[in-house]
Amino acid sequence: MCGFAGVLGFTPNIENIQKCILGLNSRGPDDFGKYLDKDITLVHTRLSIIDLTDNAKQPMVNKETGVVLAFNGEIYNYRELRRKHNLDIKNNSDTKVILQMYLKFGIDFVSELNGMFAICIWDPRYKSLYLIRDRFGIKPLYIYKEKEKYIFGSDLNAIFNLGAKKIPNLYSIKRYLKFGITENNKDTFFENIEAISTGSIFSIKSNKTSIRKYWTLKNNINTNKFANYSNDDLTNLIKNNLQDSIDSHLLSDVPIGLTLSSGLDSKVILNYILDNKKILNLKTFTYGYNESLYDESKEIKNTYTDNRLIHYNTKLKSNNLISELSKAVNYFQSPLGGLGTLSLFHLMKLIKKNNIKVILSGEGADEVFAGYKYYFYSFLLDLKYNNDFDRLEAELKFWKSFTGEELTDVIKDNNLLSNMAFGMRAPDGTNLSSESLEGELLQNIDVDQNFILDSDKNNNLKNLRYEDIFTKKLPKLLMFQDRCSMYSSVESRVPFLDHKLVENIFSIKPTQLIQNGELKYLLKQNFNKFEKNKIFENQKNM
Repeated sequence: MCGFAGVLGFTPNIENIQKCILGLNSRGPDDFGKYLDKDITLVHTRLSIIDLTDNAKQPMVNKETGVVLAFNGEIYNYRELRRKHNLDIKNNSDTKVILQMYLKFGIDFVSELNGMFAICIWDPRYKSLYLIRDRFGIKPLYIYKEKEKYIFGSDLNAIFNLGAKKIPNLYSIKRYLKFGITENNKDTFFENIEAISTGSIFSIKSNKTSIRKYWTLKNNINTNKFANYSNDDLTNLIKNNLQDSIDSHLLSDVPIGLTLSSGLDSKVILNYILDNKKILNLKTFTYGYNESLYDESKEIKNTYTDNRLIHYNTKLKSNNLISELSKAVNYFQSPLGGLGTLSLFHLMKLIKKNNIKVILSGEGADEVFAGYKYYFYSFLLDLKYNNDFDRLEAELKFWKSFTGEELTDVIKDNNLLSNMAFGMRAPDGTNLSSESLEGELLQNIDVDQNFILDSDKNNNLKNLRYEDIFTKKLPKLLMFQDRCSMYSSVESRVPFLDHKLVENIFSIKPTQLIQNGELKYLLKQNFNKFEKNKIFENQKNM
């Protein structure tokens, strides 16, 4: 994990370059480097995770061609790529694999990468700049354009430090107040600054820009692939996919920890980690609250008793609240996600204090496996539109028995049910719109309400998960995770967003993801069948 920034089309002054490096320091406190020529300026700060030697120092330059690489993230399959393509690399660097892959195959090499990444490649032979972002936008990458000047980087502060003008984007502010959108993999809260789209290659050559997708989820779904799979078959499939993903996310030359809650997602990750016999001890981290109703720290300590686990927890105290909020807002350059985000921001400091550079987290599980309450409403729409009335009646009964919510009358009104599913809401169904906060400047600005990227008629649950993954929900969760962790120089990894796993889950019939009134049904079945008792099995050895 690192940070980088650069300019094309002008030469920044030395003071701005130094200011940029200093601003990126928390993203990469272990080392820094810069590359300057008449065409481009690149700076890089390094958080050493894989190959701790100077062999992985960046920006990395190929002596024969002059091609320059700056990279932020991790490539989990770099060893396989090195073997597969017989790359002449003598050290253990995923950065060198990226550079060699580009030199051997050109820019299309990126489709072979499995990981989280933001990549910058400058090819002086063709005066071409490539900015590449991973499939789900786990790693941030932004670009600012003013006439023929371009500034790009891992975060907004780096771009401002290199000379970008800080002008509020009123459209984004209005959309935030109306729909709660803080990040959507495109617009930011500042004029002329955009996020590089997920799964995309942004190119600049002779002052002409282009962008193309190297991957889309829609083009990698095969709805016939698991059509005849039983629940047991699907549970085994998920087990194998998750084990592969989590094993690859444990790749590191420094210690790894886990953010742990009482929820299903971190439980699943924990148990797959404990399956890995190479893990001799694991530090887990939890944030809590003074109110016992919301505090999970004691429950976690008493529940997870495997003798390889070392638990840490912290609470954000009221006398620290304003100070932490001020630091977070300045670093985020966007609104926060509430007290939970601020608590995570605080927790990352504890993680750093305990010498953990890499943390695993459960982001993406709800969106992939259908875990939000409003997904159930879209699921009901699908059953209704597809005339599956027997199952519809059964699911309504199961749902009422679990939640106490009576939907018999609601199901008769398609508009009401659709609004409950697709309205801008929190996971528990709370309306997030704040139009009453709009001032005079915003009242006449119209914002787009259509978030669907890949609409599939009569498949509302699938559409809603698409929407959440790429525009409405997951982008801001990943942004919060990135900012919170990077402020404390910690790399956050999200194994539920392994693209092969996501492709397979989206190839499963959506109506199999929710069953018997249970959200995330298949993930729960996986946990109950394979993992549930493993957190207790070493208790007797303590």
